Amino acid sequence: MHLIRIRRERAFFERKLLALMNTHLDREGTCHQTNVWALEASYRVSLHVAKTKKPHSIAEELVLPCAKDMVSLMVGEEAVKKLAVISLSDNTIQRRIEDMSLDVTAQVVQKIKESPWHAIQLDESTDIASYAQLIVWVRFIKADNFVDEPLLIKPLEATTKGEDIFGKVEQFYRDHDVDFRKLLGSTTDGAPAMLGCSGYKAKLLDVAPQTSMVHCMIHREALAS
Repeated sequence: MHLIRIRRERAFFERKLLALMNTHLDREGTCHQTNVWALEASYRVSLHVAKTKKPHSIAEELVLPCAKDMVSLMVGEEAVKKLAVISLSDNTIQRRIEDMSLDVTAQVVQKIKESPWHAIQLDESTDIASYAQLIVWVRFIKADNFVDEPLLIKPLEATTKGEDIFGKVEQFYRDHDVDFRKLLGSTTDGAPAMLGCSGYKAKLLDVAPQTSMVHCMIHREALAS
C-alpha cells in the first residue's frame, strides 16, 4: 500500500495537506472557524440568559427553536444546519455563565492589584429565599479615575456575626492574592456585627491597621425611627 503512494505525484500530497489544513489542523480553516463562531454564539446566548435572569433551559427550549424558525424563513434551510452545532443545553449555559463570572472577577482583581490603593463597601442583606448574602463593592484607581465595581456576593451559611463577615472577605483576598496593605478604607452599615471588640472592624484592623473605617448612619436612623 505504501509503495503505491510513493509513486503519487507531489501535487497529490499537496492537495491532501491543504484539505487537512482546511478541516482540522489549520486554525484559519473553515471547520475551526465555524466551531469558534458556535462557541461565541453559545456564550452570547448565555449572557442574555444571565442578564434576563431566566431559567437556563430557556436557551434550548425556546431560543434555539425560535432562531431556527427565523433563519429558515429569512435565510434558508442550509443556514439552519449551522445552528445545530451551537451548544445550548441547560448544563452548558450554566458552565458558560460560571466561566464569564470567573473571568469578570479575574479582570476586577487584576485592576485592584494594579491600583496603588483601593477601598471596599460591604453590607449583609437577605434575599427572597430568606438567605443572608454578603455583598461587597470595591473602589480603585484606574487612569487617574475612581472606578467602582462589584467584588463579591457570598452566602453567609451559618451566622451573620462579624467574624463570619470578615472570614468571607479575608478568604477572597487570600484566594486571589490581593494585598490587605493596599486597603485604604472600608465602609459598613454600622450594625452591631460590624462594630465591637470581636466585630468585623476589629478583625479587619488586625490585618490592615492602616484602613479607615466609615459607618453609615442610615442603619441607626432606621432603628431609631
